[in-house]
Amino acid sequence: MKEKRIQSQKELADLVGSTEVMISRFKTNTRYDITTLFIINRGLKNVPMKNLFYVQEIRGRAIQQN
Repeated sequence: MKEKRIQSQKELADLVGSTEVMISRFKTNTRYDITTLFIINRGLKNVPMKNLFYVQEIRGRAIQQN
């Protein structure tokens, strides 16, 4: 949001054509799916998708592979 000088979640929701609730859930990492990520990314046009999230390494846990 800082890159685009967006001041509020409502402003971001309006920009990407979504709801403030969806943006809030995304920002707090609760109850969103990959579609949310793509909707926000599409609305922010020049912001790389990797800037919308971070990866946290969890040590001591095995990663299940299918």
